[in-house]
Amino acid sequence: MRALYATPITRQIVIMGFSSQELCNTVWAFATFGCPDAPLLQSIASAASRRILDFAPQGLAGTAWSFAALAFEDRPLLAALSARAVDTLQRPERTPQGLATIAWAAASGAAVGGPFTVAAVARSAKGTSAFGAAEVGMLAWSLSRMPDLSLAWSLLDVADTAPFAAATRHAAFGAVLSECEQRGAVSEQ
Repeated sequence: MRALYATPITRQIVIMGFSSQELCNTVWAFATFGCPDAPLLQSIASAASRRILDFAPQGLAGTAWSFAALAFEDRPLLAALSARAVDTLQRPERTPQGLATIAWAAASGAAVGGPFTVAAVARSAKGTSAFGAAEVGMLAWSLSRMPDLSLAWSLLDVADTAPFAAATRHAAFGAVLSECEQRGAVSEQ
């Protein structure tokens, strides 16, 4: 950890040796503790941009969230994160957790494609019965953050007809209903 606060050149050398997971963990730790060290974040952003193909969906989402939480914008990194997120959505080995995590990061303002990414996740998830309650809840929450709630309602329709457990349907419905209540789109009945 001491090396992270060394001279800029030493810090750059240390950061460049980090794996994608180590980069994600480091920026996440600084975001969690609210430590916006601009030179360190610039080093991490540079290294992450170079290693973007090594990032798993959770690492993409965590890195995007961390930079957003620290209000540190690095356009090359954001472009790389967005492109990798969209690429991940099109891969056959995509997982329910990966899809839900990318949608969550996009919807939470973490700049990994925004509404486009959330909509792409929704399309990728159609017909997937492998989603558990946590993933459906994350996806429903993400879709409920979009200006148009039609995709969120579509997810609820899929949850009603697919072989989802009751807990999964409740997770999806709860996220969408909460957003509708906040928007004043639900009557008292």
